[in-house]
Amino acid sequence: MATLIGIEVGTRIVRAALVRTQFRSTQVARYIEVSLDDMRSLAVAPPPPPEAPIGAIAGLPEAGVVSDVPVLPPAYVVADAAPDPDAPLRLAIAEVMRRAGVAGATRIADMPGEDVSLRRIELPPAAMRKIDELLPFEMEALIPFDPAETLLDHQLAEPPDATKVRVVVCAVPRAKVRERLDMLERAGLDPEELVPGPAALGGLVPFVPVLASSEGAQVIVHLGRSRADVAVLRKGKLELARSISAGVDDLRESGFGDAPYGSGAERLFRELRQTVSSHRMQGGAEIEAVRVSGELDAGEPLFAWIGRALDRTPIPLEIPLAPEQDGTQPVDAVRAPAFALALGLVGQTLLRGKHLDLRKGDLAKKRSMGALRELAPLLGVCAAFVVVAYFYSVYAHWSVLTARREVLETELAEVSEQRLGETTRDPIRARALLDQGRQSPDPLPAFDAFDALLALSAAIPDGIEHDLQRAQIDLGDDRSGGHIEVQATVSSIEERDRIAQALGEVPCFRNIELGPMTTAGEGRRQYRLEMDLQCPGTVDPSASRTHRHRTSGSGGSAGGPP
Repeated sequence: MATLIGIEVGTRIVRAALVRTQFRSTQVARYIEVSLDDMRSLAVAPPPPPEAPIGAIAGLPEAGVVSDVPVLPPAYVVADAAPDPDAPLRLAIAEVMRRAGVAGATRIADMPGEDVSLRRIELPPAAMRKIDELLPFEMEALIPFDPAETLLDHQLAEPPDATKVRVVVCAVPRAKVRERLDMLERAGLDPEELVPGPAALGGLVPFVPVLASSEGAQVIVHLGRSRADVAVLRKGKLELARSISAGVDDLRESGFGDAPYGSGAERLFRELRQTVSSHRMQGGAEIEAVRVSGELDAGEPLFAWIGRALDRTPIPLEIPLAPEQDGTQPVDAVRAPAFALALGLVGQTLLRGKHLDLRKGDLAKKRSMGALRELAPLLGVCAAFVVVAYFYSVYAHWSVLTARREVLETELAEVSEQRLGETTRDPIRARALLDQGRQSPDPLPAFDAFDALLALSAAIPDGIEHDLQRAQIDLGDDRSGGHIEVQATVSSIEERDRIAQALGEVPCFRNIELGPMTTAGEGRRQYRLEMDLQCPGTVDPSASRTHRHRTSGSGGSAGGPP
């Protein structure tokens, strides 16, 4: 089970959403809200008396769950001392973590949208393999920052097709990211991820299924006191996001009516319309619904004003409610939309695929021993599962091999009985029996027709062109010898006589009889020869191979059917 907490750090309030995940289930555990104005009053208050309970802050609602996270910094800022500008936020972060009641949660913080440039670009599918190298060149003409000092990150806007890929790119100066992280660290918060505020609204998809199920575009307007974040989603993917430096306070000053040019309300009205127009001009789908979250306590006048700005009837964004906790006031459906951005920060980490995160490169969070100690219980459980799985795998493998050995030994016993005359299940004994069987006499004949033909060819003297036309070989049997009849052509009678003389010197050829000679054409003479085949002993097969080698290099030639 994993615990995630998204923390929205504003200028006047800190909101957090605590979420627990287990396998494929996700549950919102708690919404937490701490006012920085209350923390400023506590920052200049005298220290609490020694008998005060640890972990309690006067004037704040009791959470019912007290964690090991310290609530107050080691020293207070007394009224006659110089004010600490980080003290209110430090107190607020500590109170948020106390109410959360967890020490090892993964923390995700927001990066204000005013410092971030979010653009949607189109790339060919092949460019995705080296997108980190191509983005600086693609964004150089689109961002108002120095490219060398700009941090870039991206996520897919929609599933790629065969011709193009739409990508949402975030560009922000590294100095701004470092400044934000330093401010959070001074306040006691070192988040694992830092997500651009407007883009975090795309993380609401895991908690609001209607954002992923509809075909048309969904516009989310998250209103703060002095800022408005706008996101356009389609089929659960973020297509466009931006921040507008105007909020609910500006609308209250204008009375939710027509505002003079240059005022915050007029700027918010104009830029809301421009955002929707920009989405349509970039080929975006028709807007299906406008959902509003954030500070909605103004009620009907606020929704009427947004309806006039976008020419559509807005509806409140419905996010899941947290279960009631002991000692806490549950957040009702009216106040729940205020936590949409904090919940979206958590949802960003739950989305499939890559998502925007500004903690990368040299700004990535460095893991410490403290973080490992926090994960020690989880690592221990995982290690136990790995060990159990290993031994189970070894046992299963051993069982399979044992069964296979039994089958093979049974087959060996049957084969050894049939082929070797002895039943044995021992492979060493079977090998010995097999080697003994190979020492029996060779059943092949010691001298065959091929050996006779080789002996005939080897006896032809060098320098004689001898063309064998027909050779009939009868090996005979054990009671009588064999007979050979040869018909071939030579150049002269003298060559025939030399061949007959050479054949007479072969021990196996006896009683050579020469037949008449006839003219064969082209100055050649055909002769016929008969002789008996009776070898005095066994011919060594290796000698036959030697004869074959010699014949291939001799001047004589033998041809015709054997």
